[in-house]
Amino acid sequence: MKTLRETLDSAVTAALRAANEERKQTLRLVQAAIKQFEVDTRTTITEGEILQIFQKEIKALQETAADAEKANRPSLLAQAHGRMAILQEFLPAQLDREQIIALVETAISTTGALGKRQMGAVMKALLPQVQGRADAKLVSSIVSELLP
Repeated sequence: MKTLRETLDSAVTAALRAANEERKQTLRLVQAAIKQFEVDTRTTITEGEILQIFQKEIKALQETAADAEKANRPSLLAQAHGRMAILQEFLPAQLDREQIIALVETAISTTGALGKRQMGAVMKALLPQVQGRADAKLVSSIVSELLP
């Protein structure tokens, strides 16, 4: 099975061959962020770290879209949404609220958390399971709701 990085490299090559400029530029931004991470840390990037880079880029595009909407710039808004769609192709399927609740309940019983003071232990157990598949803020809010 191909790694996420190999999939990304193949997608850039396909975008080059298809002369799809927006897709090529969007994916090259992620490639540049991956290279920068490796240069900064002097290590080889892991799959989880690549997922975090994709999520970071998507979050930046969401902020751009919000700003474009406030400024009444429909072309910039459409571009941001198009780029987000391209990047989301590389993320694993997102968990819905019910799936997250089930994982949270399992993590609470596994860690033996009795209250909000043990929220850190629950989150530590949960984050590897939901990485790239759910927003950490949503998971945190659900943990907070379910802990007495």
